[in-house]
Amino acid sequence: MKILIAVNDSAHSEGAVQHLTSMRWPPGSRVIVATGVQPGCAVVAARAQARLRAVGMSTEHRMVEGDSRTVLLELIETERVDLLVVDARRRDGAVPCPLGSASRRVVAQAQCSVLVVKQRAMAERGQDHSRAKAAMKILIGVDESAHSKAAVHLVRRMEWPKGTRVGVVSAARSVPQGDAWNALTQAARNERADLIVVGTPARTGLEMASIGSLAQHVVTHSPCSVLIVKIQE
Repeated sequence: MKILIAVNDSAHSEGAVQHLTSMRWPPGSRVIVATGVQPGCAVVAARAQARLRAVGMSTEHRMVEGDSRTVLLELIETERVDLLVVDARRRDGAVPCPLGSASRRVVAQAQCSVLVVKQRAMAERGQDHSRAKAAMKILIGVDESAHSKAAVHLVRRMEWPKGTRVGVVSAARSVPQGDAWNALTQAARNERADLIVVGTPARTGLEMASIGSLAQHVVTHSPCSVLIVKIQE
């Protein structure tokens, strides 16, 4: 699996790297660490790479410039990325290396799966490396679609920390999609989940607006990190 993570010198970015190291990815997975070109970004990248390599992941660094959202989408395409990892901050350009902020456009338009890391969940799990390896509570939103089955398959493929519990929130065809997303985020609050996993098609053109809004609802309202598993239809 090829993973792309954009990092900067913020605590939010540190949390995203920590979340990535807390999950055991398929053998041979490689992480591309992207930063801006401003002074200090190389140091930030080196620190992130050291943490990732400490848990056995191979890494490489890309220094890029331009609009962060456009750059990330271009990297996803040129590097054939399988997963983009972003933090859930709501502002851009607030730090010297501004590539770490999540955006509606990236979540909606990325033609790969997206892991959106929420700092609240990471803070409750603790910022030290040992606490990051603690058991997790995962909720999967499922229906009868192929992309939902892909989300379940990815969760089954991955090796989670010992003691991790996985729950399922199911939606029937008759349930309006908005109600299903609301039920999923409410269940995450009730269960104090660490991660929500949902599947969605990876689409282009005008179809992206609706897909982005549905994914964005979960990202916006979820109390925890969200893994959006996208498949090509």
